[in-house]
Amino acid sequence: AQGVVAAPPDLPGDVALTTPGRGHNAEVAATIDALRAGGQSAEAIAAGLERHGLTAPPADTRTDTEKEFDLAFGPPPEPGDYHPSLFGRADGIDNLAAFNAEVQTSLAAMGMDPRVGEHVVERSLDLGRWYAAAGEAERQLWVRGERHDLEQKFGEEGVKRYIELAARALARAPEPFRDRLLNSGAAHSAEIIRLLALNETRLARRSGE
Repeated sequence: AQGVVAAPPDLPGDVALTTPGRGHNAEVAATIDALRAGGQSAEAIAAGLERHGLTAPPADTRTDTEKEFDLAFGPPPEPGDYHPSLFGRADGIDNLAAFNAEVQTSLAAMGMDPRVGEHVVERSLDLGRWYAAAGEAERQLWVRGERHDLEQKFGEEGVKRYIELAARALARAPEPFRDRLLNSGAAHSAEIIRLLALNETRLARRSGE
């Protein structure tokens, strides 16, 4: 659960700011707007934010369509929203904290729904261990099986569309994270292709495409 930061003395006593997490920027922006409307000076607001180690969020550049979508389904996720289970999955990763930060930043850059993004990472790590140990013939057989499963469900043209959408999702990921997914074999997983594609469709709805 998100913690609550009490308002400093120079801000109204009924104002509370949540710690960073899902919706944090939107809540802080709304608080700042309310304080301005109540006559608080920019200096007093800035001092209050600084006291709690908070900063004013960037200017809201969302379109009306994006604002309506966020109002209905929640704001875009932020890095602190992602908490994948790495226990037993991060063999060979020396700096687990740095890796976790990379994962969080990358999933946020991709706009992944937190639960979906966490599952994609966990499944990719699990799959990566098998993929690294498998022989080339075993890998190729598995890749063909994954493709067959997709074609059975969505047809050949549907699969092409899903792969295109998944590629768009991966293109937004920072290169190190994208390379990890590709090297793990995740890009061939029917489940992960489908999840990436569906998330990309969700983002397209948000932008009104």
